[in-house]
Amino acid sequence: MVKVDLLKIVILVLGSYLPLVTAADKPKVTIYIESMHALDPYVTGTGKTLAIATTVQVLATSELDVNFQYASKKKTAKILDSGANACIVNKLKTTERAERYVFTNPISLYYGQRLYYMNNTDLGHDPAMADQQTVDLKNLFQTYPQKTLMLKANTSYGDKLDNILATIAEKNKRYLGANMSQTKLFQMLEYKRADFIINYPLVRAQPELSTLAVSGALIEHTNHYVLGRMMCSNTPAMTNVIDILNNRITLLHQQKSLFDIHKNTLHPADVAQFERDYAREFK
Repeated sequence: MVKVDLLKIVILVLGSYLPLVTAADKPKVTIYIESMHALDPYVTGTGKTLAIATTVQVLATSELDVNFQYASKKKTAKILDSGANACIVNKLKTTERAERYVFTNPISLYYGQRLYYMNNTDLGHDPAMADQQTVDLKNLFQTYPQKTLMLKANTSYGDKLDNILATIAEKNKRYLGANMSQTKLFQMLEYKRADFIINYPLVRAQPELSTLAVSGALIEHTNHYVLGRMMCSNTPAMTNVIDILNNRITLLHQQKSLFDIHKNTLHPADVAQFERDYAREFK
């Protein structure tokens, strides 16, 4: 009886101790969010944006001890350079960054800005303006010198596109207040305040625009899409974390979990192109 009781005690002690050892052995990593208002959605897993939804899925692994913190862009670079066990969400992998940090495999695919116009106009009947065709903006306004492009005032569209827009005559431009919403730009097309706007497919997919009959042309000399990853400190410990995250990413691709998250953010007209792009990038 004494031996049996002793055995029970040993089992109970080991049973309570082993989980602690397992938890202690998990790699600890701090995930930095560079937007204060986005911190809570990451922590609670309630964020609906593509970046948050995909990243939260990737980090939902029992192999890591993860905590989220906010830090400004200026501080996050210093944190990673210090060799801390840390990553930053939703970063583009550039040649310069790849020399200093380590990256996960791609997690999110973000479509670049497109040139939108109403289908029920002469543009909608021009074969050169078919949905998702590639358009040269400078040549476009030589072909349609009377057409107008609505832009947001005092807003940068990125270096490449800003340089292209600078070549278009001011007579072809109209401006919407910088504080107006992105969906308001689409309404400007509907109200015939302009012939073209530049906007993102993610905005086009908003429910309030679901019945708006527009097409979106790709803009030549700009990135049609970019890939978001996690960027981490370049240390042996974080290289191990990257391996764990990449295994998780591969599993989520196999399960089509990341595919479904992306698909749910798109307008139906963009899904076929997304399926081709996804297959190319997430093999």
